[in-house]
Amino acid sequence: MPVGATRMQRSVEAIPRISLMLPEASVSRHSESGRITVDAKLDLEVGLDRDEPRRAVEQFEQFALEHDLPMGLTFKFQLALDELLTNVVSYAFEEGAAAPVITLALHLTDDKLEARLQDNGRPFNPLRDAPVPDLDLSAEDRRLGGLGIHLTKAFVHALNYERVDGWNRLYLVQPLGAHQEDPT
Repeated sequence: MPVGATRMQRSVEAIPRISLMLPEASVSRHSESGRITVDAKLDLEVGLDRDEPRRAVEQFEQFALEHDLPMGLTFKFQLALDELLTNVVSYAFEEGAAAPVITLALHLTDDKLEARLQDNGRPFNPLRDAPVPDLDLSAEDRRLGGLGIHLTKAFVHALNYERVDGWNRLYLVQPLGAHQEDPT
């Protein structure tokens, strides 16, 4: 193990242009109830390359598998993250923007999964500013935009946006109990 690294957290360059902080996790058992609790984190810095959203979603998938997240939750969160990251990579920054930054922070506890997606691109609140898709029209007749955030709203329990000190911050929260897998 490199000097300065700990067993719980090490910084690596996992994939070109994605800086990955390996999952930081702690598992503990309550002395009275014997219940095991989980506290795991994964932080990613995402570049502007068009492949970055897919790579970040793959890192989330690995994190989800390592922590036995339900497949339904994993699939829906993957779709939401892919949509949101693709929009940021595609539209948040003007050509040649100075020092663009996109980060994704995941936090898993024993009762919920949280994500914070932030970027220092142009202001955009997808919960307010994205067009509402006309689902009565065929895909060919429907205007572009809005369908991805519509699906994200349907897939994720809570979404919140804020603009703070030049940063767009979008928070996603999904209770784990909302995705009980059918054992059959």
